[in-house]
Amino acid sequence: MPVQPVSSSRVSQPRRPVAVRTFAPRRPAPVDGFTGVDGLGEARRKALATLEKNLHRVSYPNVSGARWTLDAGKNHFAALWTRDSSFPALGLLAEGRTEPVRDYLDALLANMRKDGLAPRRLGAGANFFQTFPALFGIHPKRSDTYDFVDFNKGLGKAPVDPNALLVWLSAEYVHTSKDTAFLRAHLATLERAVKYLDKRTKDGLLHQGPYEDWRDLTGREGATLYGNVLYWKAVSSLAELEAKAGRPAEAQRRTAQADALAKKIQKTFWDEEKGYFHDQVGLDVFGGDGNFLAGLTGLATPTQTRSLLAAADRLLLRGNGLYASTDKPYPAKDVPWYLSLAGIRGYGDGTLVWPWMTSLYALAAAKAGDTTRAQRALSAVAQASHRDGTFAEIYDERGQGVRRGVYKSEVDFSWSAGLYLAGLKALREAQAARFR
Repeated sequence: MPVQPVSSSRVSQPRRPVAVRTFAPRRPAPVDGFTGVDGLGEARRKALATLEKNLHRVSYPNVSGARWTLDAGKNHFAALWTRDSSFPALGLLAEGRTEPVRDYLDALLANMRKDGLAPRRLGAGANFFQTFPALFGIHPKRSDTYDFVDFNKGLGKAPVDPNALLVWLSAEYVHTSKDTAFLRAHLATLERAVKYLDKRTKDGLLHQGPYEDWRDLTGREGATLYGNVLYWKAVSSLAELEAKAGRPAEAQRRTAQADALAKKIQKTFWDEEKGYFHDQVGLDVFGGDGNFLAGLTGLATPTQTRSLLAAADRLLLRGNGLYASTDKPYPAKDVPWYLSLAGIRGYGDGTLVWPWMTSLYALAAAKAGDTTRAQRALSAVAQASHRDGTFAEIYDERGQGVRRGVYKSEVDFSWSAGLYLAGLKALREAQAARFR
């Protein structure tokens, strides 16, 4: 905005009305050090604006009054998806925005199935009637009633990551907000969520069916790194919550379980020669999701984190500075044939790249104290947001928004925006730690 000239007579000028934002902090936290050529501070403002667009109040089943929701995106993902709201919640919490996180955690936990399975999605009607018209540019009007609870309406029967993410996010929320009332209200439900995962273990590891995690257009199954890192984090988070609730015996039991699980994951997935964790048992694929999560959550040792980040630079880094999700495509049998017809082969593996995956890399790097890698990765995400004016869902190998066949990359994508904010805070803290 151009600077207004000052009157030589110093007569006070009428003040312009101040626009009050509905979400972004009125006095943003300082971003000193992030306003140079990389534009990290400007991208932060775009990320806040993206989340603001997707935050609105709705009514939920089993929850009284209008409560906040965080839609996954503007068009074909305009609903509360558990995983797509859990990851960006790390960014909301990084910005001190605890109220929306509390609201949609309340809603998701209130609608958990009796056997402990968490909802995959809460929305205005079934997902099909939103996503299918969106492929042809038809977008329903935003609803203020999310009355449809979706557990398993995708290709998979019962996704495993919503359960684990809800427990992890609840622990992060309680740690940030000090909201003991939330803990008292939901501890039994969170215990039920982990018990559901416990029942889906085999030989000490969590097992899943095809299409039962975020790669819901890729049929990876059995014991996966991503699923088991999240399972370990959920068990560890539950132990933390039990301790805060004054249940030391239960906290000790869950801590012992988490320790045993960590050893099992290390033994099963880590490849010392290649320097990274394998994506699945019996499949030599390097997946960024599970590896970067292992670095971020502390399951990987600092030495392992440095090694897997170097492997990602060799195998996943693309010319646009963003990271692909795998180093090679999954076997053809694991990928639905119709993805090729739609023009999005590689959506869940291989060639297409995700900004949120790059921010997850940055989070793992910051955790390891590698501020150079973290800043480089966040700069690539920032540059894409500057060009596009928002945070997008997915790009092709050239760094362009995907627009193939009937599919167009979602815009105003919360997952991308939220993890960028979380990564930026982690980078700031890691840089500060170097001077202590």
